[in-house]
Amino acid sequence: MLLRRVSLKNIRSYNDDRSVDLDVPLGTVLLEGDVGSGKSSILYAIEFALFGLGETSGEHLLSEGKEEGHASVVFTVDGHDYEAHRGLKRHKTGVNQTGCYFRSESEKVDLSASDLKEKVITLLNFREPQHPKAESMVYRFAVFTPQEQMKEILLRNAEERLQVIRRVLGLQSYQTAGENAETLERRLRTSALGLQKASEDLGEKEALAKSISEHLAELESKIPTFERDERAADEKFRRLDSDWKELHDEREQLERTVGKIPELERAISHTVRRREDDTERIKSLEARVRDGHNQINTFSTRKPPTYPDLTVLATIIEQRKRGLREKQKALDVLETELAETQKLIDQGVCPRCGQRIPQDYSGKTAHMDEEMEKLRAEISAAEEELLKLQDCQEETKTYERDEEQNAKAAKEISDYEREMDSARRRVAEDRAEEDRLRRQLSEATEEEGRLKDLSGKIEKTETARREALQEKTETSRRLIEANRDRSNELKRQQDLAVEIMLKKRKMEEAKKLVEYERWLSDYFRPTLEVIEEQTLAQVNSRFNFHFQRFFSALVEDPDLNVRVKEDFSPIFERQGFEQDFEALSGGERTSIALAYRFAMSAMAAEDTSGQGELVILDEPTDGFSKEQIYKMRDLLEELHSKQVLLVSHEKELESMSDVVLRVEKVNATSRITTS
Repeated sequence: MLLRRVSLKNIRSYNDDRSVDLDVPLGTVLLEGDVGSGKSSILYAIEFALFGLGETSGEHLLSEGKEEGHASVVFTVDGHDYEAHRGLKRHKTGVNQTGCYFRSESEKVDLSASDLKEKVITLLNFREPQHPKAESMVYRFAVFTPQEQMKEILLRNAEERLQVIRRVLGLQSYQTAGENAETLERRLRTSALGLQKASEDLGEKEALAKSISEHLAELESKIPTFERDERAADEKFRRLDSDWKELHDEREQLERTVGKIPELERAISHTVRRREDDTERIKSLEARVRDGHNQINTFSTRKPPTYPDLTVLATIIEQRKRGLREKQKALDVLETELAETQKLIDQGVCPRCGQRIPQDYSGKTAHMDEEMEKLRAEISAAEEELLKLQDCQEETKTYERDEEQNAKAAKEISDYEREMDSARRRVAEDRAEEDRLRRQLSEATEEEGRLKDLSGKIEKTETARREALQEKTETSRRLIEANRDRSNELKRQQDLAVEIMLKKRKMEEAKKLVEYERWLSDYFRPTLEVIEEQTLAQVNSRFNFHFQRFFSALVEDPDLNVRVKEDFSPIFERQGFEQDFEALSGGERTSIALAYRFAMSAMAAEDTSGQGELVILDEPTDGFSKEQIYKMRDLLEELHSKQVLLVSHEKELESMSDVVLRVEKVNATSRITTS
């Protein structure tokens, strides 16, 4: 298989809602960038497009906050181009695969996620189980191994490692056939012995059944104890957990209470200032009330005016003024007449008629003088009366003004008294509020001391709670194991009962079953084991050859040798002495893991009809020295792969790469540029 193009949208850090299309040329292609820039995301997208999610979750692949995305790969097999496409869509329950299709040169077919995986595995001639939830072992160990899994196969136990080798190299069919044959032998043997010795063996089976029953009885007696222990441990944990939560709640409450101390102090200060202001205001108002009462008391001693009605008084004054004017006018007339009369008397002749003025005419002037004196006396009395009336008018006006001021003072006194009552209530309320706040401040200050003592109590409770949780887990485990053993023993008991019954019914089949069993045990399985041993020996020899040559290309140390045992376990020898894998340096461990990985790839290429054209390496030089990194060119040439995809942050690999694709992350979004 060779890659042609990779397309991805909203996959991990490629999250800007646009499709990123990456053409992958032949030769050595380097994806170079800082750690975390998004290089490995491209490899995960390739694996997802070809084989689906496997053990990886959709949540891990779909970009955070995005509703949908996709990944597709165009690849070449035997000179023909194909495309595998898978989409991801976010639902309430999680992220699921959607929109899967497979495109060949002649058609496009919509497929389910599992059918698309089966199509790709069949096309690539990967001889392995096609379970939709299983990863492709051939792809993982022959094409692409994630960085964190590079050393994993070396640390597995021998049986697990051998199983991986069988799957990658397509040798599991021998083991499967042998296991199936062995299972069939056991069944045939058990049935045949039972059928042959229905009477003789019946006692043994019954004894076994009795033993199982006794074991079951023993389990039945233990399970109630385990259940009581579990309930007691659960109750203890719940109690401690409740205490722990209560202590945390208490601490939060204390922290909230203690946190109010500055606020309470400010509130007390504000209340005191407000009470003092109201007290000063009350004193000021009391002084004003006293002044008002003094004013009212002074006014109350005054006599009311003679003429309380100003309107009537004004009418009387106006009448007196008119009478005064009339008298003054009459006086003026008399004065004029008197002057003329006196003039005539002085001249002695009337200027009009020329007659002489008689002597008795002077008596008339005396009468006029009397009249004038009388008028003058009346005018003086009228003026005096008018002045008194005007004084009464002014007195009445003054009295009315003072009366208004008195009424205003009475109203102000009422207002001041209401304001004083309100201020006194506020003072009382503020004094009560101050007392309440000071009690709260005192309580908060006391709680501050309790808060310091509570942390130790919480820590002790937390320790006891963890221990109770461990005890609860252990008692649950014992109960689960006992129930599982009981279930297994019940099944054994049932199977044995059926077996005893069948022994009595099928004696006639014993001979045929014995012949089948002998054929499987004496001919079929030995032959199968010989074939498998020979095949494994050949594979082991070839694998050991590749493993040693790849390691030698990386590490030029005559004192350090590597090889694999019959079960493909790697052996590390320094100066003839075996060493543990963990005792090696980082570069040596990486070299051994990489050589083992390349040997797997080389073997897979030989055993999968040349499908090893593509090799993907994720950070293959972790822990390498500069010299070892430069040796990678020779190592890559040893693979004879048409296409090598390197993922690394090592810039030294640029010189041995045909194409360098730089990956960088800008504002949490990955970008790819071609050098």
